[in-house]
Amino acid sequence: MPGFSITSVTSHDGDVFFRELMGDVVHGMPTDDNGFFGKFEKIELNDLTVSYVRSRGRVALHRTPTPGTIMLIFPQTGNGNLIIYGRQFLEDAICVIGENGDTGFSLPNPANLVVLEIPIDQWRAAAKHTANPDLLEQFTDGVNVLRASGGLPTVASAVAQLRKAVATRNGRSPDVDAGNRGAVVIASAVKAVTARSNMRARLVASKHLCDCFTRAMVCVEEHLPAGLTVSELCAATGIHERTLQVAFRSIPDMTPGQYIRYRRLAACRQKLAKSHPDEVTVGGVAMEYGFLYPSQFAAYYGKAFGEKPSATLRRSPEVRARKVRERHVQLPETARLQLAGMRG
Repeated sequence: MPGFSITSVTSHDGDVFFRELMGDVVHGMPTDDNGFFGKFEKIELNDLTVSYVRSRGRVALHRTPTPGTIMLIFPQTGNGNLIIYGRQFLEDAICVIGENGDTGFSLPNPANLVVLEIPIDQWRAAAKHTANPDLLEQFTDGVNVLRASGGLPTVASAVAQLRKAVATRNGRSPDVDAGNRGAVVIASAVKAVTARSNMRARLVASKHLCDCFTRAMVCVEEHLPAGLTVSELCAATGIHERTLQVAFRSIPDMTPGQYIRYRRLAACRQKLAKSHPDEVTVGGVAMEYGFLYPSQFAAYYGKAFGEKPSATLRRSPEVRARKVRERHVQLPETARLQLAGMRG
């Protein structure tokens, strides 16, 4: 397929992954013009068998993740740089926990995709060495965690709950370094998801179902923020409702209605995560994306992401940046007195 390629990259040294991916944020390597991430260098190439369907600029992929690994998929630009700067990285990366079964997913107009498949024990080893736990915390917030069987909201909620539990534990446990909070959260999430014993192998979806799913996904994205009903989605795509149900059950293991609602919730989450509480309200964002009842929206949101929407808004980059500025401006009392003495 012209203009589209898949590369599998495996790191045999867990620390290499963070050196290459995070640049000097962690290890003092060069960054890009944004000062965030440097150029990604391929570590080792391996064969990867992928079946794909391209429809309206989207690509639906299927592959069986290797058990015991964590697989990260990134869009890649034509010049070889990963699209991993700022919030774009958090929104575009897809994280797949390696399990038995096929996982389907879709991405908009990728020039290339880079697939990194890393043994979980090496992932944990690398996470222990990172000097930027906030970045790791943002990473787990931003990626979509998929699993071979079961819906996205279930896993996202589990990861969020694990994150909250570990953060609470860090406050009172001397043997857990609070600076490694993000690393501990990732390791806990990976361990919890991969340890589930009720995972079942799923049949590989047919090309026809892949095509139906991809067309439906495109349509859902085009009709955000308000969203569609399942009947409207069937009418817009020309797909019979029964076929649509089978396609969604075969790939993301959700009903079309659940998927539409989840995409609306995810869009709300992205907006809340980018905004400042002085600029938007939770109720206003919910209304914008078609959630008319605040209590119902809060319940859906909590089930999907394991936290209140107001918590997402309070944790936005703008709020964090303001807190950092305030910390830098406010000097301790002794420091201010010393400074005043030096100035006479």
